[in-house]
Amino acid sequence: MHVPPGLVKLIHPLSYRINLECCTFTTTALNHIKQEAPVQIRLASIMVDNQENALRFYTTILGFVKNKDIPMGQFRWLTVSSPEGAEGVELVLEPIGFAPAQAYQQAFSSCSGEETPA
Repeated sequence: MHVPPGLVKLIHPLSYRINLECCTFTTTALNHIKQEAPVQIRLASIMVDNQENALRFYTTILGFVKNKDIPMGQFRWLTVSSPEGAEGVELVLEPIGFAPAQAYQQAFSSCSGEETPA
């Protein structure tokens, strides 16, 4: 396979080693990457049937702490985090009754062969 000069070429996919062909483009790209802050995940959503039950489970059973609890109509923006986890990382306890969550659940269920809750 031919790779144009200046592009990143993966030579050992399982070892994650890369070979960068030497040229101005590659050097500029690497300098830019080194100056940026590392990418971090701050929020991850977990679909829950009942936010109150999920909050109770995560706080009393798993030892998480509640971070945000903001009313949003019939639902809440509800987040928890682990005291031993990375600072600033939160789990969003997202209600499955929320329209975007329902669309996600339906798509996931159709891929996995499970039936979608009504």
